[in-house]
Amino acid sequence: AASAGLTAGSVHSALCNAFRAASPAERRAVLKAHPDLAGKLAIAGKLTRMWNPNCGVEGAANIIIPVRITLRADGGLVRADLADARRIDDLHDPVERAAAIRALNAVSRAAPFDGLPAETYSDWKAFVVRFNAKQACQGM
Repeated sequence: AASAGLTAGSVHSALCNAFRAASPAERRAVLKAHPDLAGKLAIAGKLTRMWNPNCGVEGAANIIIPVRITLRADGGLVRADLADARRIDDLHDPVERAAAIRALNAVSRAAPFDGLPAETYSDWKAFVVRFNAKQACQGM
């Protein structure tokens, strides 16, 4: 029987935490078994380095900005927008609005995404990245 607290988000979080805690050899084994993850992880790593959620501002660490990204087969950016049907103009909280603008700018600055496996293009041509300020601000 499924646990009452089990959700897609909690499973995703648990899998991410397990992957982060794995040894380099274990991570390579996972990527070898699931090559579709390699492109998405490369993109997520690059975006994490490019995004500054402004961790020092009160309330910033609790923000999550979902961004829908569409790429060409060469890794060039086709489009990036907020994934939850909102627009920047809909964000009234100035901290959230600034974090969203910074997330969209990070995607633009990070493009193009080089070295993505062409054979798995259908897996990474369109996807959502959740810019999680709590994760980005850890250790700052």
